[in-house]
Order: sequence, then C-alpha cells, then structure tokens
Amino acid sequence: MSHRTLGAATALALTCVLLPAAATAATTAPASCSSQLDGPATTGVTSTKVLTGTFSTAEHGRYVEVPFDVPAGTTQVHVTYCYTDTSHNTLDLGIYQPNADGSLGFAIPSNFRGWGGSSHPEVALSPQGFSTEAQYNAKPKGYVAGRTTRGFEPGPIPAGTWAAELGVAAVRSAANGGDDLVGWRVEVELSNDPAYAATPYKQAAYSTKAAKKAAGWYAGDFHVHDEHSNLGAATITDTLNDAFGAFTPASQGAPFRAGLDFTSLSDYVTDSAWGEIGRYQGAHPGKLVIPSAEVITYEGHTGNQGSLKVADYRTGQIDRLNPDDGSLSKLRDARPPSTIFDTVHSGGGVTVLNHPRIFPPTTEAVAALCRGCFWGYTDAQTDFSKVDAIELFNSPEDFGFRSGTESENPFNRDALVYWNHALDSGAHIAAVGGSDTHHAGSPTGATEAPVGRPATMVYASALDLKGILAGVKAGHTYVKTAGTAGPGLTLTAKAAAGKAVMMGDSISGRSIQISTTISGSTDGKARTLELQRNGVVIKSMPVLTPTATMTFTATKTGRYNVVVERAIGAGVIDAVTSPIYVSDPPRTPKLSAPRACVKPGKSAKVKVDTRLTTKTRGSAAVTLDGRKVGTVRTAKGSVTIPGKKLRKAGSHKLAAVATTRYGLRSATATTKLTVCSQAGPLAGR
Repeated sequence: MSHRTLGAATALALTCVLLPAAATAATTAPASCSSQLDGPATTGVTSTKVLTGTFSTAEHGRYVEVPFDVPAGTTQVHVTYCYTDTSHNTLDLGIYQPNADGSLGFAIPSNFRGWGGSSHPEVALSPQGFSTEAQYNAKPKGYVAGRTTRGFEPGPIPAGTWAAELGVAAVRSAANGGDDLVGWRVEVELSNDPAYAATPYKQAAYSTKAAKKAAGWYAGDFHVHDEHSNLGAATITDTLNDAFGAFTPASQGAPFRAGLDFTSLSDYVTDSAWGEIGRYQGAHPGKLVIPSAEVITYEGHTGNQGSLKVADYRTGQIDRLNPDDGSLSKLRDARPPSTIFDTVHSGGGVTVLNHPRIFPPTTEAVAALCRGCFWGYTDAQTDFSKVDAIELFNSPEDFGFRSGTESENPFNRDALVYWNHALDSGAHIAAVGGSDTHHAGSPTGATEAPVGRPATMVYASALDLKGILAGVKAGHTYVKTAGTAGPGLTLTAKAAAGKAVMMGDSISGRSIQISTTISGSTDGKARTLELQRNGVVIKSMPVLTPTATMTFTATKTGRYNVVVERAIGAGVIDAVTSPIYVSDPPRTPKLSAPRACVKPGKSAKVKVDTRLTTKTRGSAAVTLDGRKVGTVRTAKGSVTIPGKKLRKAGSHKLAAVATTRYGLRSATATTKLTVCSQAGPLAGR
C-alpha cells in the first residue's frame, strides 16, 4: 500500500487489517472513507493503518476501544472513520491516549483526548492548537495539517497504544430492514513532521471575576453549542455576539440577538472549548460565559454546568477490540448516569437533565431523529436527589414564532409532566430552559431555536460562575420561553411570622400567603396566570394588562409554582417558575446525655436521633450552653464533647436542632449534662 506524505512528513508504515470471523470486509466494511470527507483529503487517505470490522445489534449501547500503536517522535495522529448505512446506523468517535507505561488506557480524564460523536469523520491531534476561524468557516470538516480538530484536545503525542473509541449508538435491525450489522472502517495516519509541534497550544486563562457584582435577576441560556460540538456549528465569535447583542424580535429575522447576561457553551462531552473562552471574555464586558458540556449517553443527555471536569459519558459497557481475531473483551461494566452527576458535583457544578421527553424512541425511525435524546433511565438509575435542574423547554416553544402562526412544541408539556414526576420523589429540582442552538442567532430549520430562546432567569448574588450556579442549586429560577422579551414573574410566600421566601425556597406554617406578579408584557396578548400545587392548577386568572397580581392562602403542604399560558386558557406556555415548597417543619430530635455526672475535664458522648427521613435529609447541630459542639449528619449518631469544655462543675444545657437539606428547622430539643463535683457517681472515666 502506498503512503501519503504530508508536507515534509514521513508516513510511519504499518498496515493492519482486522477481520472478525462473522463477516468479511468486502461485504460488511466500507472500502474507503473518502466519500464522507470534506476538505483537502476528499480524494481519499492512504493510511499507515487500516482497521475494519462489524458490530451487531448485540453491541448496541457499548463503547469499543480500537487499539493502534504510535511510536516515539510522532507529532500528529490523523484518524478517519466511516461506517455503513449512515441513514440508520450511528457510530460515534472518541480518541484516547495511552497510559504512562504505554499500555492502552480508557480513563477520563487521564487518557481522554476528545470526542466528536458522529459529526467528525476526520480528526487530527497534534501539540498545536486549532485552525483559524477563517479556515473553519471555509471548510468546517476540513483537515488542516498540523492543527488539532475542534472537539479534541491539543497536546503532546505520547508513544504507546492509543484507541479510536467507537460508540455503538445504533445498529439497524433486521426488523427495520437491516441485517443487524454495521460495518466500520478506521484509517490512521501518523506523522513525525517537527513543524506540527512547532507552536505548542496554550490555554487562555478563564477569568472568574464577577461580570456584575450586584445581586439580582440575570437572563441566560444553559444549552448552547458552538464550533467545538458538531463541525459546522457556529463559531464562538458568532455565538457570543448573538447571545449578548441587544434583543431583536422574531419579525426582524436572523441573525436574532438575545440580549442575555450569561450563556453556557455546552459542547458535546468535551472540554476543548474551555481553554478558548478566555480569548473572548474581554470582548464582552459585563457578560458571563459558563464552561459547560452536554454529556451524551445513549439513554439521555445531561448538562455539566460549570464543574470544569470532563464527566465520563460512557454509561454502557466498554470493550476492547482484540487485534488477533476481531473479538471483543470487556474492560468495564455499564454504569448508572448518577455517576456522571457525582463527577459534576465534585467540581462544584450543576447537573441538568436535557430535553428529557424529546423524540420518545418508540421506533428505530423516531430514535434516529435524535440519538439518545429521550431520558430513558429508570428513576433508580437517575437518582433525582443528584439532579439540580431539568430542562423544561428546549428548542422553540412555538415552531411558528417566525411567521406569527402559533404551533406549540409538544415535547415541552411532556417535560413538565416528567419534572413533576421527579419532584414527587421529594427532590428539589430547578426549572431551566435551553435553546440547544447550533447556529447561534441564525437557526437553520423550523425546529431549531436561536440562542436565548428560551431564556432562564436566575436570581444570583452576582453575575459570576459561583453566583449563577448557586442560584440554580437554590431553585431561584424561572423560564421565559420566548426569550428576554417575555413577561417577568415574581413568586413569594410568607408565613404569619417570618420573612418572605422566593421560588426555590422552603417554608413551613399553617397559613402561607402566596403572591405572584406578572409584568413587562409588551406584545398586547392576553395570558392566563396559573398557580399550581404539585403539578395541578388550583387557581388561575386571565391577564389582560401588562401587569397583574394573584394571591392565594396555602393551608396544605406541597410545592407551589406558576405557569403562564400565552392565551386565555391553554395556549403556548409563556413562562414557568421553580416551586416554593410548603412543608411541615422537621420533627424535634431526640437528645440523650449520660445519666451520671461526668468527671471534670473528661469527654462525654451525647446520642442524637435527628428523626429526619430519607426525603428530608439534613443534619442536627448540637450546642452546649449555646455554643456548637458538633453535628450529626446521619439519621442517628453521636457527638463527643471534649473534656476541655467540661471543666466546670454543675448543670449544663444541651440542645439540638435539626435542619433539612432545604433549610427548614425543627423545634429545639434540650436536656441537661452534669459535670460532677468531687463527690457523687462519675461517668466518662
């Protein structure tokens, strides 16, 4: 086989064709990948390695590491892949570098070098950074020698066994007109051209300085793709210009400008854009860009907001292709999606279930419309206690928003039902929305929204990463489905004694005064303002003026939130708030001190039954004479009071107060702890 030379590059020749026993390359694997390329390599690639094979429906949902060796001195790894029947089958591509000892590795983040899904037919990795914006716009999928492909991580090319990971997202079944097989081909070309390592990539520093220091309501979009997602998506430049530009109405036409205060950049799986954000922050003073990722699994997509950690997207089994016979050997079992949430939380980030009810995969044809987009995991696999937010609105709320003819997106109401189901578990989960745009302010079809439609309003202590994430975790959110020009909402609740709370907060009392106000509507349309309890409308009123207020006295526990319909009665949903949670206070904890007096200067153990349930989870703080001496974070536990706090003879006041994870406090439990004088029975010897 001949070898292509790249500039002064020397091709490192080694051809290895892997043919599984179940099929032959002539009948099941593509003969070439050239037809799927876009750029200088459209005439085909003469590769140093060719690897081919088949996967069956039995491998659906798995991830297969296809190994190839890279010698020392390599400056570029260039991978092209393709597969059969792309209209029905889907294989995704990720790249993994070797362990420090040169062996195959598949861990995240240590071995991860990027992921492109099925949108990256040709990928290059080198120590150098990405091609210019002009080169990208000219040929989004074009190969630029010596430059790392967007979605993948620039960096040194270590010697050892690398892997092209093929994610088996879909295989056309015999029942759907296929043969239960997908044939695939991976072509690898290696270069040792020193020019490809001449200018090592340097990440731009990400500024965590507050864009605005004041507390208040800020508008943003939590689901925005750019050039580091699918090749062909909008550049970061265009995305941020359209996100932060002054709002333009639909009647003006594309590009739409959203007038946002913040936006996330939610690229597929990867972190490759995070090191680029700092290059753009200076052009948008007073605005916040959140490093984010959409974690793609084959049973649902989830948002990784602000953790600055790559989350392992592979909930399916991971296998290794064995070179000798094409068989597969298991590297790791399947895992629940809650492990993704653990990673995000370990970095201080926010977890979001994206578009949980879009395109239910009732048939293979429907599933093909959006691979893995429907949240198909069970409640147990999900663990709603680890979910911070659910994306209730994705894409346009109204498919006819450009023309003025209303056509409601049906998946949003289904998402509301699912959200209420999740809230029934006892978890507090914020309402958010995301445009899911791939083309900034210039959507390419009726079902794609421009950036900022919908907009999520977040009450934050400041316009910075920490403040926005904390606001979402607190549930201080509501969604304007039509973007920043939609009406504003307030939702407050107040007990007879105490301060008013806002959406996302918890409150207890026998009679809670709830108030909601809609304001700022400028389109002259009539609306319906609804107050819901546990997902059911309990009060509504027509809104015929720009501003209106509705009140209600809540005498029952439950969650109370507001929905606005863009009509009198049912119409297109205009806005939804996170709930206020009206709950009974937690029960008074039980506190047990030693019955006998404690010898002066000796420690004493105090037993505490917090009486908190699995739903109300929280902790109990223990005080001695008004000063905190410990905390119990389990249902039942103990606090050891050190002897230095027990030197004074006499009776001391012990107290315990339980607080739920959502901030509700119990009544105070009290008892006495006695420190002995010189006479009397002693404890704590």
